[in-house]
Amino acid sequence: MKILAILYPGGEIAKNNPGLLGCAENALGLRDFLEKKGHEFVVLTDKEHKLDEHLSTTEILITTPFWPAYITKERISKAPMLRLILTAGVGSDHVDLQAAAERGITVAEITGSNVVGVAEQIVMHILALVRNYMPAYKQVLDGRWDIAEIAAYSHDLEDKVVGIIGAGRIGQRVCELLKAFDVKILYYNLPRLTTAEEFVFGIRYTPLQQLVEQSDVISITTPLTPETEGLFNHDLLFSMKKGSYLVNCARGKIVDTSALVEALEKGHLAGYAGDVWFPEPAPIDHPWRHMPNHAMVPHYSGTTLEAQSRYAEGVKRSLTRYMRALPIQAEFLIVDNGKVVSPSYSYAFFFRGQDFLRKQVSSKISLVIMFVDLVGSTKMSMTLPADKLVTIIRAFSHEMSSVVESYDGFVLKYVGDAVQAFFPSGFNKYLTCDKAIRCAESMITVVTTGLNPISSKYDYPALKLKIGIDEGENVVVQYGYDRSSQIDILGYTINVTAKITSITGPNKISVGENVYKLLHLNTQERFELVSNLGDDWKYVAPDMGEIYKVYTSK
Repeated sequence: MKILAILYPGGEIAKNNPGLLGCAENALGLRDFLEKKGHEFVVLTDKEHKLDEHLSTTEILITTPFWPAYITKERISKAPMLRLILTAGVGSDHVDLQAAAERGITVAEITGSNVVGVAEQIVMHILALVRNYMPAYKQVLDGRWDIAEIAAYSHDLEDKVVGIIGAGRIGQRVCELLKAFDVKILYYNLPRLTTAEEFVFGIRYTPLQQLVEQSDVISITTPLTPETEGLFNHDLLFSMKKGSYLVNCARGKIVDTSALVEALEKGHLAGYAGDVWFPEPAPIDHPWRHMPNHAMVPHYSGTTLEAQSRYAEGVKRSLTRYMRALPIQAEFLIVDNGKVVSPSYSYAFFFRGQDFLRKQVSSKISLVIMFVDLVGSTKMSMTLPADKLVTIIRAFSHEMSSVVESYDGFVLKYVGDAVQAFFPSGFNKYLTCDKAIRCAESMITVVTTGLNPISSKYDYPALKLKIGIDEGENVVVQYGYDRSSQIDILGYTINVTAKITSITGPNKISVGENVYKLLHLNTQERFELVSNLGDDWKYVAPDMGEIYKVYTSK
């Protein structure tokens, strides 16, 4: 088996520092391990010609975000033997994930290995900007001593408004670290966190435009996706408070290169800091190297010696499992079995739905709507520790989203303890309704036979679902005018679906009359009419003028 690794050069430093595992010379500590097993292990620093020379005969490719080899669709097409791409670190946006999925190539990264290092670095950058550290340090180097020049632009961090864009593992860790500074924290994340998570981290959800306008400091901690690339363009940068600061330890392509330089040169932003660029390594003439009021460094926040130890061990463990024909650790997987499966790359679920609806904004379309509600979540929020509740909600929302996608549906949004999804009716409403029913049945099976047996081992409560489904016309609306504004569905059908779900029993599926009429007779037999809808059921069938009927699974 041939394993190819593309890692950064360590030079003389690597010879005297065996803990520098992420460099080519020390090769993640894998050389003896792999060669003793008889495998061919090739380690390169050349991300272009030599990489291309070896790709056609490589089965496993190891890359790193700190010296990224850009694995494009074209490169993947020239690698017929490639079966596994491992990222030594976190962040696989240098790989064309869709192309990998289409080829059936597994992509994995060492999730969590960088959280501490990146979060601490972000706080360091924030303090360096707010306290005007870089000019002060330069004074010392230049032999100067001008307190007024430094103090005139130095502030306390306390009582400032800090905006977090992307509230995943790193964003949440930043929030925890910032608590000690007594700041007000706003966040923007799609999907929105649960109420329990917001309470635990002491943060308040704020739409992107409002967050940008209100924050004294903004930290970008979101993955690079089709939706976030170029997110901080000219308009958004100049929407920030005059004199505010921007920190980016996520990915360089999230911020428009020339627009950022302009915002700093014109004094609209007081400073910019981070360790991510595009491309990487940054060329010597990269404009960010020479723009005013920056505290930029090379990309190293996620590769502290401790982080290197974590991701080297994770790569070794993943290789071992692959060679034994065992599944790679689930939380490491980005692409598996031909699909993007990681919730970190949320466009795999949420943005697919947003992309579909964006083409239908301000129009009416026929959809099958599904609400999936977690039973008993209110009691859980009152009785369970916050970390357990967060784990349950995350597992529930991710698994339900995966099932929706497997039946060609789309996630509309996540609301507290519920997942809202839709299936375009298309030209065959019968087939679409049948898919929605099978999807709902699969969801209950996943929870009862998949999640619950695992949960019981760790003293988690058994989960139950209630699912409502209906079909009809809906209006597609977009809140706001920039491309990051959320798109939603309004109308009679979605309101009816919400109400249907509320009257559904645990581990039951209820459908509106429109769906029931479109089901095959064999499927209809699995449902029965709900005879008592309650006094507050006021919905009327539009074509008949009679009370709208609901059917629930037997």
